[in-house]
Amino acid sequence: LFTLADEGDAKVLEDELEYSSDVAASNPKNYQIWYHRRALVEKVGGALARPELTFISDQLVGDAKNYHAWSHRLWVLKTYDCWDRELQFIESLHEDDVYNNSAWNHRYSVVTLSGDGLTPAVAVREVDYALKWIPGAEENESAWVFATAFAKKDPAAFSRLLAFCESALANNA
Repeated sequence: LFTLADEGDAKVLEDELEYSSDVAASNPKNYQIWYHRRALVEKVGGALARPELTFISDQLVGDAKNYHAWSHRLWVLKTYDCWDRELQFIESLHEDDVYNNSAWNHRYSVVTLSGDGLTPAVAVREVDYALKWIPGAEENESAWVFATAFAKKDPAAFSRLLAFCESALANNA
């Protein structure tokens, strides 16, 4: 396959990517198809990064907890440095399902692996992000664990979480 592409038949890679899309749609939890897509994307290069993220998004709509799709998504983001729309994508998933633990885990990875690193301002921002989803879903362990993870990284972020908890306890007393 790659030999044909190296010999100038780029269409063979397009055909294979289309075929692998069909196979992935019918077998989304088969890890082999995701590794095959990785090899195809690597061969074609960064031009496929955005279309691949769109493909993965479509797969996650059908099953938001598909580990292989999330893993592949993180690989695309890291390899092609295309983090710029990812926080908005994750927020849209939380709008659909605030209990989506996979999206919470992915957000943690995106925040800690992208950008300028984990600054105090980022820790506060992420605690605030989690806290906005907790009212009405107080039993959502994923949001609490996410908030706690960032609160441990900065005193101001910790103070935000503590104030939220104290206020919630005072209102329920």
